[in-house]
Amino acid sequence: MAIYVTVAQVKADPAVKDVIPKSWTTDDPFNSAITEAETYIESRIFPLGYQRAQLVTVPAATPPQIIANKMFTLVMNYIRYVLMRDIYSSQAPQEGTGERYEKYKENVDAELEEFEKHAMFFYDTDGKIISPAQPDSKYKVGSNTMDATRLITMDRREQTFRNDGSNSDEEVIGLKS
Repeated sequence: MAIYVTVAQVKADPAVKDVIPKSWTTDDPFNSAITEAETYIESRIFPLGYQRAQLVTVPAATPPQIIANKMFTLVMNYIRYVLMRDIYSSQAPQEGTGERYEKYKENVDAELEEFEKHAMFFYDTDGKIISPAQPDSKYKVGSNTMDATRLITMDRREQTFRNDGSNSDEEVIGLKS
């Protein structure tokens, strides 16, 4: 996606610059890490009511100006985690080098939990708090079948399934009450 971070920024990052394998001749691993990081962060931020347009503004120059650099920091830390996880798990999985990169994911998760508790906020370029565009409840998981009429109901006395006939027509095969 590369919405909050560019491949050039990732390649120039001091945390990953020295560990990038020389065999990586294309940008595919970087693009994959950016996509995974942005998707992970957005999947935690968007349910709070924020929208992408609130979190990034695109001035005439590129790369985009990130609101208070918080999204950039979150995404960049997760990219560090993803890249190092992929590098170290393929090079020496038995050595348990997770301590080299797990700290980045732990940091991201801790900050995202602060956002979820409304203890941390995004700020615009003027230093004002950005309020979520949508209320929290719009993005909560819920059932859309609460008022649905069932085609097959369960008779609690007999513990058998029975078609109540109210939602079926003549083409439905089986016993109708």
